[in-house]
Amino acid sequence: MKKYSVLISIVLCFIFISSMAVAAAESPKSIYAKFNKSVKAGDWKTVESYLTKAKRDEINKIDKVKKAQIYKIIQASAPISYKVQKEEIKGDKATLTLEGKAKSIFTGKVELAQGRVAFIKENGEWKIQEESWKSAE
Repeated sequence: MKKYSVLISIVLCFIFISSMAVAAAESPKSIYAKFNKSVKAGDWKTVESYLTKAKRDEINKIDKVKKAQIYKIIQASAPISYKVQKEEIKGDKATLTLEGKAKSIFTGKVELAQGRVAFIKENGEWKIQEESWKSAE
């Protein structure tokens, strides 16, 4: 009987530790907040860490001069502020629907914008697959 109680204790401990690890996993919403902060700061190494492996591989194929130009555009057009309107998680895919303010790279004016960010899970972590913004005006 003592063997079974020890075994049950070990199993319960494992279940508890596993559930803590799941609870500690960051949500797409929190990942995007960190990603956006890193974009604004121009911390491209951190920005890339939030992207899918496929996106990182795609970026690494671009020569340094073009990459720097692309990063300038991304930084200039990043949302100044935003609110998450909806966070939808379906298995290993997630989508954020956002509303915010961003500076137009064409007019230089701050405009209302609508955004969409697609995520996939890679190795248990949410990674950004695609981000898109459009003017809401």
